[in-house]
Amino acid sequence: LSYIMHEVRNPLGAACLLVSEQQILIADLRGLLLRLPSTSPLPLPAQPVSTPSSPDRVAALIGSLDEISVAVQTQIDQMASICNDVLHLEKVSSGKFEFEFSIRCVAEFFHDVAKETRPVMHSSGMSFHAEALIDPSLPLQKGCRLFTFADFVRLRQVISNFLSNARKFSASGRKITFRLQVRLLPSTPKYERGDCPHAAQLPDSCLTSTANASTWGGGKFPKSKANEEREDPLWVHFRFSVADEGAGVAPEDAAKLFKPYSQIRAGEQQNGGGTGLGLCISRVFVEAHCGGRIGVVSEGRGKGSEFFFEFEGPLVVEDPGGEVTIIQKGTKKETQESPGSEHEQGSVPLSDLHQEQKDEQVFLPSPVN
Repeated sequence: LSYIMHEVRNPLGAACLLVSEQQILIADLRGLLLRLPSTSPLPLPAQPVSTPSSPDRVAALIGSLDEISVAVQTQIDQMASICNDVLHLEKVSSGKFEFEFSIRCVAEFFHDVAKETRPVMHSSGMSFHAEALIDPSLPLQKGCRLFTFADFVRLRQVISNFLSNARKFSASGRKITFRLQVRLLPSTPKYERGDCPHAAQLPDSCLTSTANASTWGGGKFPKSKANEEREDPLWVHFRFSVADEGAGVAPEDAAKLFKPYSQIRAGEQQNGGGTGLGLCISRVFVEAHCGGRIGVVSEGRGKGSEFFFEFEGPLVVEDPGGEVTIIQKGTKKETQESPGSEHEQGSVPLSDLHQEQKDEQVFLPSPVN
């Protein structure tokens, strides 16, 4: 299967180059048409050379060629996406997929995704909102930024899949909400190195108290106060979600969404393209993280849905001087700096939201190897 997908991708690359060349030629034709006098007779390809035509007619033909070019490019992109999904699944199944965990500011990640998504949603006629709900008990001092460890590239793919589905299955004018929720865990979870790829790559000071300097990624890692105080590190629960007012999901279909090659509303899915692999692969990406879970909340067909994932990570902060530190228990809080909200209306305390949705969330068991 992997061999076939690689062989399919090769001609797709050549087709992309041809379409790009065609789009350049179309742009050149438009420029040439604009430079010609409006009274100049222009021959049409389907007519004898001696038959004149108006520039408006030629412009219409160029516009049709442009539409065809865009349609072909869309289909090529769709085929390439399918190939990539199958290759990802093949790597995951064979245990060859490599995750890339890094440290990054959570607020920056959230706002980058929201900024990139907003124009896409607006161009589709959607009402897009983004909000961040932050636990006020987090010990973030004034001017500090919240960081954590995660494979942000893969998590970005999961969010993109959620947002794409929300746009695909929502009518124009509907509201789509992208939300981040962060809360402090009451105790440090006990993860072992072999529990998941995420835990396997965390610094020692994120898992247990240690008097030794931690290394990560081949270099000196952020210092930990546990090196001196030998306290357990603080951990944080992160929840990203995308809620829409679209087609919704029936309770009996929820579990099917995260299985390989499984589709519900197949006809609708075909209108948007895809193989049914996106959510299955998203599930693998999320469950590679400590406490990683993925699911959907929906009251049923036609009532909208909320796709979400959540994971846990050590609390890491960057001070105004750029120094990154793993936070331990007993750290005093001064003035909190949170990621903020791009749409504050309707925001409620994080603890309340978490409690309200607790009974409605649909979690999936870990996939069988």
